[in-house]
Amino acid sequence: MAEYYNTRVPGEALYDLVEPIQIRKITPIEQKRFLSLLNNEATNEELIKFINQLIIGVDPTKLYWPDYYYILYQLRLTSYKMIPLNMHFKCPECGEHNKIEIDITKLKVDDIPETYTRDTKINLENFGEVPIRYKQVGDDIACDMFMKQRRLDEKDDNLKILVYDLLLLSNWKPLNELWALAENGDITVQDIALIEKFIDDNTWGVREEYTYVCRHCNKEVSNPFAVRLDDFFPSNFS
Repeated sequence: MAEYYNTRVPGEALYDLVEPIQIRKITPIEQKRFLSLLNNEATNEELIKFINQLIIGVDPTKLYWPDYYYILYQLRLTSYKMIPLNMHFKCPECGEHNKIEIDITKLKVDDIPETYTRDTKINLENFGEVPIRYKQVGDDIACDMFMKQRRLDEKDDNLKILVYDLLLLSNWKPLNELWALAENGDITVQDIALIEKFIDDNTWGVREEYTYVCRHCNKEVSNPFAVRLDDFFPSNFS
C-alpha cells in the first residue's frame, strides 16, 4: 500500500489548501515508465500528468514552478533516501573537475519575496496596472496547446518564451487576446522586458547552488547547478 508523506512547499501561503500537500515514493515500474516517456520525447502534458499521480492535496497544475520543483526534490529524497544526487563541477578557482555528492537536505530554500503576493500588479505601457502572477505548472501545457492551435514553430524557443510571458497576464485577459495585443504592438517590447524582470525579481524555492571544498586546490567554492528531470528519478547513480 502506498504511503504518503506531508510536505510544505515554500510558497504555501499562495494557495488555499484544505489539507496538507502529500507525496509518495515512485515505484520501480513507474520509474521505468517515466524514463521511457523521457526517452520517447513525451509532451509536457504527458510528463506532468505522470508526476502528478505522486502528489495529492492540491491540483499540481496550479502549483507555481518553484513549489513544484521543490516537490520534485522531495520526491527524489523520499524515493532514494540512501543515494545522494551526484553532480560534476568545474572548480571556479583552479578549473579542475570534482564529482560531488549533493545532500539535498542541506540545499538552501528561499522564501517568497515580500514583493510578491496574489494581488501583485505590473504597469503596462498602454494599459496601466494589470494583475500578474508567477509561472504555474499548467502553463507548460497551455503553451504547447496554444502553439499547436496557432501553428507556430514549436522549436522556436523565443516564441515559446513570449507565450510563457503572456500567460503570466492570463488573470487579466485570455491568452488569445493577449497574443493579439502583442501582435498589434499594444503590449510593447518594454512590457515584455518588464514581465521578464518580474520573473527574475520574484523567484523562490530551492537555491541551486552548492558549496564544497575542491579536492584539487582545497579551497571552499560554490557552483550553480541544474537538475534534469531524469536526475529526480534516475536508474543509475554514476
